Amino acid sequence: VDDGGALAVNGTAVKWNSSTGSGPTLTNSGSITATGSGNRAIDMNFAAGGSGASFTLTNNAGATITSEEKDGFRINKSIGAGTVIINNDGTIQAIGPGSNNGQGMDFSGNTTTTGTVTVNNRGTISSADA
Repeated sequence: VDDGGALAVNGTAVKWNSSTGSGPTLTNSGSITATGSGNRAIDMNFAAGGSGASFTLTNNAGATITSEEKDGFRINKSIGAGTVIINNDGTIQAIGPGSNNGQGMDFSGNTTTTGTVTVNNRGTISSADA
Protein backbone atom coordinates (compact mmCIF):
# COMPACT_ATOMS: atom_id res chain seq x y z
CA VAL A 1 0.00 0.00 0.00
CA ASP A 2 1.55 3.28 -1.10
CA ASP A 3 2.04 6.29 1.16
CA GLY A 4 -1.36 7.97 1.49
CA GLY A 5 -3.08 4.90 0.03
CA ALA A 6 -5.68 2.79 1.80
CA LEU A 7 -6.91 -0.77 1.69
CA ALA A 8 -10.16 -0.86 3.67
CA VAL A 9 -12.23 -4.04 3.53
CA ASN A 10 -15.45 -5.12 5.21
CA GLY A 11 -13.86 -8.48 5.89
CA THR A 12 -10.30 -9.71 6.28
CA ALA A 13 -8.13 -7.22 4.42
CA VAL A 14 -5.17 -9.51 3.57
CA LYS A 15 -5.33 -13.30 3.76
CA TRP A 16 -2.65 -15.70 2.66
CA ASN A 17 -2.86 -19.51 2.46
CA SER A 18 0.24 -21.51 1.55
CA SER A 19 1.91 -24.81 2.16
CA THR A 20 5.64 -24.37 1.47
CA GLY A 21 8.16 -22.13 -0.18
CA SER A 22 8.89 -18.45 -0.35
CA GLY A 23 5.88 -16.45 0.56
CA PRO A 24 4.91 -12.90 -0.19
CA THR A 25 6.45 -9.69 1.02
CA LEU A 26 3.89 -7.11 2.11
CA THR A 27 4.99 -3.49 2.45
CA ASN A 28 2.57 -0.96 3.92
CA SER A 29 3.20 2.78 3.80
CA GLY A 30 -0.49 3.76 4.02
CA SER A 31 -3.32 2.04 5.86
CA ILE A 32 -4.74 -1.48 5.92
CA THR A 33 -8.07 -1.72 7.74
CA ALA A 34 -10.45 -4.63 8.36
CA THR A 35 -14.03 -3.91 9.40
CA GLY A 36 -16.97 -6.17 10.11
CA SER A 37 -17.58 -9.00 12.51
CA GLY A 38 -14.67 -11.33 13.28
CA ASN A 39 -12.26 -10.01 10.65
CA ARG A 40 -8.54 -9.51 10.87
CA ALA A 41 -6.40 -6.95 9.08
CA ILE A 42 -3.81 -9.61 8.09
CA ASP A 43 -4.49 -13.34 8.47
CA MET A 44 -1.74 -15.86 7.64
CA ASN A 45 -2.93 -19.45 7.22
CA PHE A 46 0.16 -21.56 6.76
CA ALA A 47 -0.26 -25.23 5.92
CA ALA A 48 3.00 -26.37 7.47
CA GLY A 49 4.93 -29.23 6.07
CA GLY A 50 8.43 -29.99 4.92
CA SER A 51 10.43 -26.81 4.70
CA GLY A 52 7.58 -24.60 5.84
CA ALA A 53 6.70 -21.25 4.34
CA SER A 54 7.93 -17.69 4.69
CA PHE A 55 6.33 -14.27 4.95
CA THR A 56 7.75 -10.77 5.44
CA LEU A 57 5.71 -7.77 6.59
CA THR A 58 7.13 -4.25 6.57
CA ASN A 59 4.90 -1.60 8.16
CA ASN A 60 6.65 1.71 7.57
CA ALA A 61 6.70 4.78 9.82
CA GLY A 62 3.32 6.51 9.77
CA ALA A 63 1.57 3.44 8.33
CA THR A 64 -1.30 1.68 10.13
CA ILE A 65 -2.66 -1.84 10.21
CA THR A 66 -6.00 -1.88 12.04
CA SER A 67 -8.69 -4.40 12.81
CA GLU A 68 -11.94 -3.00 14.16
CA GLU A 69 -12.89 -6.34 15.74
CA LYS A 70 -10.27 -9.09 15.78
CA ASP A 71 -6.48 -9.30 15.45
CA GLY A 72 -4.35 -6.77 13.62
CA PHE A 73 -2.03 -9.58 12.46
CA ARG A 74 -2.57 -13.31 13.04
CA ILE A 75 -0.64 -16.47 12.29
CA ASN A 76 -3.44 -19.02 12.29
CA LYS A 77 -1.44 -22.23 11.78
CA SER A 78 2.06 -23.54 12.39
CA ILE A 79 4.71 -22.17 10.04
CA GLY A 80 6.65 -25.46 10.17
CA ALA A 81 10.31 -24.81 9.42
CA GLY A 82 9.39 -21.48 7.83
CA THR A 83 10.29 -17.91 8.68
CA VAL A 84 8.11 -14.90 9.46
CA ILE A 85 9.71 -11.46 9.73
CA ILE A 86 7.76 -8.42 10.88
CA ASN A 87 9.40 -5.00 10.65
CA ASN A 88 7.08 -2.49 12.33
CA ASP A 89 7.88 1.21 12.38
CA GLY A 90 4.21 2.25 12.27
CA THR A 91 1.12 1.07 14.16
CA ILE A 92 -0.45 -2.39 14.30
CA GLN A 93 -3.65 -2.39 16.36
CA ALA A 94 -6.87 -4.12 17.28
CA ILE A 95 -9.41 -1.56 18.42
CA GLY A 96 -12.50 -3.66 19.22
CA PRO A 97 -13.37 -3.84 22.94
CA GLY A 98 -15.23 -6.52 24.93
CA SER A 99 -16.56 -9.46 22.94
CA ASN A 100 -15.15 -7.83 19.77
CA ASN A 101 -11.58 -7.86 21.07
CA GLY A 102 -8.46 -9.12 19.39
CA GLN A 103 -4.74 -8.90 19.81
CA GLY A 104 -2.47 -6.47 18.02
CA MET A 105 -0.53 -9.59 17.01
CA ASP A 106 -1.75 -13.15 17.60
CA PHE A 107 0.68 -16.04 17.12
CA SER A 108 -1.25 -18.64 19.16
CA GLY A 109 -1.86 -20.85 16.09
CA ASN A 110 1.88 -21.20 15.48
CA THR A 111 3.02 -24.39 17.22
CA THR A 112 6.32 -24.84 15.38
CA THR A 113 9.48 -25.96 17.13
CA THR A 114 11.65 -25.49 14.04
CA GLY A 115 10.47 -22.21 12.45
CA THR A 116 11.27 -18.65 13.46
CA VAL A 117 9.19 -15.55 14.00
CA THR A 118 11.11 -12.29 14.32
CA VAL A 119 9.41 -9.03 15.32
CA ASN A 120 11.46 -5.85 14.94
CA ASN A 121 9.20 -3.30 16.61
CA ARG A 122 10.18 0.33 16.51
CA GLY A 123 6.56 1.49 16.39
CA THR A 124 3.38 0.61 18.31
CA ILE A 125 1.59 -2.71 18.65
CA SER A 126 -1.59 -2.48 20.72
CA SER A 127 -5.08 -3.77 21.42
CA ALA A 128 -8.05 -2.20 23.11
CA ASP A 129 -8.96 -5.15 25.26
CA ALA A 130 -7.08 -8.40 24.68
